Amino acid sequence: MVKEQLQLSTMHGQSLYSTTVVNDLVVTDMKNENLIEIPQSNIRLKIPLTKCRIPAPELVEQWEHLCSVAERIPKFIPNLEIGLLIGSNCP
Repeated sequence: MVKEQLQLSTMHGQSLYSTTVVNDLVVTDMKNENLIEIPQSNIRLKIPLTKCRIPAPELVEQWEHLCSVAERIPKFIPNLEIGLLIGSNCP
């Protein structure tokens, strides 16, 4: 495993995080049906996020163009730890 610095950019600014590079990660959806291969990813012990920013089905249903995906979003479980964050570079 290789250690590296990862620069995270958001609308609020930029931050630098220490990470470890992992190659050939394979993940599936919650039904274990759709396999996604991620050639290279970065891991951290703690993911910097705010749980209140996680979209909930009730919130998504408010927008007509997103109603069809609202039913596919799992219900929010407050005490569930976030273990994987997939960004826009893995569509």
